[in-house]
Amino acid sequence: MLPDGGSAFPRSDSPSDALDLGKQRGMSMRDWFAGQALSAVVAQGHSTYDPDGLATFAYAIADAVVKKMQEC
Repeated sequence: MLPDGGSAFPRSDSPSDALDLGKQRGMSMRDWFAGQALSAVVAQGHSTYDPDGLATFAYAIADAVVKKMQEC
């Protein structure tokens, strides 16, 4: 598995790229999980925190989830 968890929503530009994982693009699983964590924090009313701190926190959660995925 890739260090970032691979593509969350892989897509390809052509049918011939469909089986070539190196050519698939899209958001990484790490980015997806960070976005989900950030949404949860903001939904709980913590949006007044420092944006850089929120991003760091969200990616720390995402890194933990990707690491856990790789252990399975």
